[in-house]
Amino acid sequence: MDTVWKHCKGWLFRLFPHHLVSRATFWVTRLQTPLKNPAIRMFVRAFDVNMQEARHAHPEDYASFDDFFT
Repeated sequence: MDTVWKHCKGWLFRLFPHHLVSRATFWVTRLQTPLKNPAIRMFVRAFDVNMQEARHAHPEDYASFDDFFT
């Protein structure tokens, strides 16, 4: 049964629209919207980011979610 599940997962992975998801992620992370503030806060909490070491200490100071990383 385990090998059947692995085989099914492999086919599902092949059917997954990787290029589309990659393009959508690229576009969404560059949006300059207030929704990026809670997204940055969630990332900071989830990964225990020390904001004192960041370029800006507040999520509001970043233009986009991508700007937080670059």
